[in-house]
Amino acid sequence: MWSNALKAGKQVEVSIKLRYDGASKRPKEFKIRYKIDSQEFLENIPNISKP
Repeated sequence: MWSNALKAGKQVEVSIKLRYDGASKRPKEFKIRYKIDSQEFLENIPNISKP
């Protein structure tokens, strides 16, 4: 989505924050906030390990 917007000449801003559980060094979740031109989006992506 971001690459398509950049190719189209749109203004893109991205902020990624990591959320940790306790003293773990592995992020529990990625909180991604991005803006394409003036439209803002928010995504929370859980970091789930596969068995």
